[in-house]
Amino acid sequence: MGAECPAILAVRGSVMTCLGRTSFNLFRPARRRTSRAFQPGARSAWHSHPTGQRLVVTEGTGRTQQWGEAVQELRAGDVVWSPV
Repeated sequence: MGAECPAILAVRGSVMTCLGRTSFNLFRPARRRTSRAFQPGARSAWHSHPTGQRLVVTEGTGRTQQWGEAVQELRAGDVVWSPV
């Protein structure tokens, strides 16, 4: 996959959509390639992605859930596709 490009935009998560400390890095705007980091205990509010979303867990643990489904535990190395 090659070396990672440096982020062209790095910001803290919005207090309107996140609880706790998060950070957001934009790498490739045309491809909508971003990374998001969550500090322990942080989470995002329920939301959707019109074209879906792929989650790649690079370190730590976490959880994700789709409407009407059970919570899924995530660990480093997991890749999850969410269609909405």
